[in-house]
Amino acid sequence: MRYGVGLLLGGACGLTGCFAPFTRPEDRASSSPVVAAVSAPDDEALTQAAEALERGDEVTAAARMGEYVAANPAATMPRAHLAELLDRQGRGPEARRHYERVVAEAQPATGGPRRHLVRCHTRLAAIAEAAGDDYGAALNRGVGLLLIAERDGDEPTLAKALDALQCAADERPDSARAHAYLARALTALGQPAAAAKAAGRARDCLPDATLTPTERRWLD
Repeated sequence: MRYGVGLLLGGACGLTGCFAPFTRPEDRASSSPVVAAVSAPDDEALTQAAEALERGDEVTAAARMGEYVAANPAATMPRAHLAELLDRQGRGPEARRHYERVVAEAQPATGGPRRHLVRCHTRLAAIAEAAGDDYGAALNRGVGLLLIAERDGDEPTLAKALDALQCAADERPDSARAHAYLARALTALGQPAAAAKAAGRARDCLPDATLTPTERRWLD
């Protein structure tokens, strides 16, 4: 697939990767990175990244996109695109760092960044699984399922999310993050007593450096 410079600079990018089984067809159509319009559309690094993609040179595209993101750290969707490029090249640890940053920035956002959360957790789950990280795989799978269930009001998916998040909490009992999401899933399932208990466990595990600012506020 080829990518026009104008498309990369101002619109949806067709770059796609592998999707974990818990995404639905409509999620797959909408969850590829969308590179938002940038403040400097003639930025040399971003233009070079787009040109490299047109040539099918994803290695150079990732290098140039990395330069752009380093100079524009608040550019959430270009960072998501960079994560995808790194992910497709098998550079899991680097991709994970950028996916996690996108998650932290997208949680309080709206529009494209927030819609990209399921995709980020899908890929984070796959990267964790490939690395033998059972906790990371279960946590991100559970969060991805939870986001889908909350969006669609799908109770069977919510139950699957709960199972995955419980596995994460069992794998890492000292993870405030796992217990916080477990509390959120239990709340969605209408189990307030169990949710309060999980939230209490999450607070007992503080501080937890893996919590995003938004997740930390849930526990205040």
